[in-house]
Amino acid sequence: MELFAQLFEHLPELHVIVCQPCATAIPPAQVVTHLKERHPKVAVATRKSLAAIVHALPDLAWSPGDVRVPKPAKEPIAGLQSRGDGLVCLLERCWYTCISLQGIQKHCKEEHGWVNQQKRGGDMRQKSKHASNRIWRDGQCCQRLFRAVGWPAYVAVETSVEAANLEDISQRVKADRQHQREEREAAMAKEKIKEGIRSQADPWLELTGWVPHLQGIPRAALLRAKQPVGGEIDAHGREEVALDDTGLRDVCKAMERLIRKAFDSSQAEVVGRLTLEIIERREAGAESNERPFYSRHRVGTIKKYSQKLVSILCYLWRTYDQIERPPYKLTGRQDALLWSLKQIARTADAAQKEQLEERCLRLWMALLDHTLLDDEHQSALLSGVAVLGLKPDHHGSGWVPAHEFSPTLSALITTSKALVVHYARCQREEAL
Repeated sequence: MELFAQLFEHLPELHVIVCQPCATAIPPAQVVTHLKERHPKVAVATRKSLAAIVHALPDLAWSPGDVRVPKPAKEPIAGLQSRGDGLVCLLERCWYTCISLQGIQKHCKEEHGWVNQQKRGGDMRQKSKHASNRIWRDGQCCQRLFRAVGWPAYVAVETSVEAANLEDISQRVKADRQHQREEREAAMAKEKIKEGIRSQADPWLELTGWVPHLQGIPRAALLRAKQPVGGEIDAHGREEVALDDTGLRDVCKAMERLIRKAFDSSQAEVVGRLTLEIIERREAGAESNERPFYSRHRVGTIKKYSQKLVSILCYLWRTYDQIERPPYKLTGRQDALLWSLKQIARTADAAQKEQLEERCLRLWMALLDHTLLDDEHQSALLSGVAVLGLKPDHHGSGWVPAHEFSPTLSALITTSKALVVHYARCQREEAL
């Protein structure tokens, strides 16, 4: 025990042992190795005895996470070597300490998201006129704790750092982060749809043709255009102030009511099984042609389906009279129905507003009844489908992949079938 006291000092408040001749802390499991390498005159049997003493000590850290590193030390720790060239992180009372610029920069980037605003090159005289955004201080008094890899290397010793200085650094870092976030958001808002790199071809996007159709239009504008009225969500997933879409809210609600009625109409007891078989037919002579259209979906499913159609309707409502928009073309009938839908929705006459569901139904039938020529995206309906393929930034931005877009197509097809059945039923009732 006397030899242990000559070589080591136990610091229970830090949960470490310090080798006094080497002036450094030693991991307990490395005592024998340390004695062999640094103190070869100590006999083998004595090394084992000293290791046994260390093993029996209370308040000792056997892993790096158990070391109680003071942040900072109020006064120099006995037995450790001091130096005055440390670099200490001052953000949020972190007090991480090292002695290299690369080390402190790496820590600040990984732990606090710090970004160096001073880039390489340029006029150093001009740079020196601007305040640095660093969040550490150099010339810090510190002590070497462990030399072993993975264990805390340095501990800062408290100096006369005023709290006001720490608060100023913290506020400066918060302001820098806010500025960087605003710059990113402004860049995203101006980002326009453009062709990708040829070496990174996406077969799904090539098949859909969405990129050429939407090319040159700001992503944020397209994402905003398809949002239903009320509680709009911007490209980053945050709720924003509702757009001035007079009458569109009533149209959205009318469309949702219409879709519920359409699914109610698409029942065998209402329109007959043959009607449901015909609307479900996909190929002449196929064995599946006798399978009826299934419309008994849950309320939540129908509501989810209706949101896809409502999004396309909102997109057309907001963009069809804009100069900068995707190059879809409304037929004469579609244009007249959309114009009359706006007139009815914006009137104060309650009797006229009762026609909203009927006008929404006629408009959707007109969108479906669109002859496709060379450019299929001249169809307003398919243009709306392309916009549904945009993924909001808070969901990863970019485009919705094929396996995730299948439910959207299923919702559009299923709901459109129900609307066709409902339209046929309404036409038949009018004829009778």
